[in-house]
Amino acid sequence: MPEEETVAKTKIKYKGGFDLGDAYDVLHDLFVTMGYTVEEKKYKETVKKDKGEKDLQITWECDKNVDDFTKFMININFFIIGFKKGWADAEISFKSALRTDYEGRWETNPFLKFLKGVYKKYLYKSVYDEWKTQVRDEMYQIKTELESYLRVEKLAR
Repeated sequence: MPEEETVAKTKIKYKGGFDLGDAYDVLHDLFVTMGYTVEEKKYKETVKKDKGEKDLQITWECDKNVDDFTKFMININFFIIGFKKGWADAEISFKSALRTDYEGRWETNPFLKFLKGVYKKYLYKSVYDEWKTQVRDEMYQIKTELESYLRVEKLAR
């Protein structure tokens, strides 16, 4: 069974104007360039007809296989409140994690399960620690790129 360890969490709070479609494109392109697969797991839109606004909740799960045993995971949750004509309050949260034995190969029998524990504890530890640093750094790089996009977008309006 795959195991997942959260490495880091962070968020952006933003109030102002932005083009949601462009923000989507910026993030999606960045993930793809970095070798991630992006899957939109949730898109919920609540329309407030009386105010002409909508609230959005969007969840992305992005992953990248880094070897036969480990996968990088970066999840993003967008909470956008009062979106109207390109203006809104937004909170975008990021979570990075490592998923090991993502194909469940080491769970097929008790001996392999035992070997998995030995492998993770003694042979794979230094590599695993490097992967933790890398996935955390990639998450912060993506966050920084989005913050830069939002600042530029704010200045352009």
